[in-house]
Amino acid sequence: MSVLLNQFRFSSTLSKSQPASIKVGIGAFVKHPKTGKFLVGKRIEPGKVGLGEWQLPGGHLEFGESFEAGAMRETYEETGLRLKDVSLVTVVNSLLPRYQEHYVSILMKGTCVEQNPIPKVMEPHCCDGWWWVSWEELCAKSSIYRPLFTPLQLTLDRYPQSPLLYP
Repeated sequence: MSVLLNQFRFSSTLSKSQPASIKVGIGAFVKHPKTGKFLVGKRIEPGKVGLGEWQLPGGHLEFGESFEAGAMRETYEETGLRLKDVSLVTVVNSLLPRYQEHYVSILMKGTCVEQNPIPKVMEPHCCDGWWWVSWEELCAKSSIYRPLFTPLQLTLDRYPQSPLLYP
């Protein structure tokens, strides 16, 4: 019942001048082949959802695109890295009332093809850099990687251990 009430509260705050829509986001846990760590970057684009929050490489799923292809494309576009063994981790319902946005966020995982991957900042207007982190570093109460972008925070809340450990 509380979930329904929260959704109702969110929908009642939407601007009446703006048509309600749901967008599909895609993000990727990009796993380092040797260390098992994954990439996070800080969102820096003014006026965009999640400014100042830590994120996975990702964006929007394109029309007709598979989840795997979307994760691979977004990872390459944002980091210059290629992925293999791409699979689904989870899907989260990301309600963002502050921005009057609602996303269904698909989170994938994949391992870098490169054995010694060095991520590049391919979109410097969106992200200030990429860092390899462990799940434990991300989950630590004193983590410097705060705040987290909503889909990543929802995934962290759902998984007490790294989703990269699961097949």
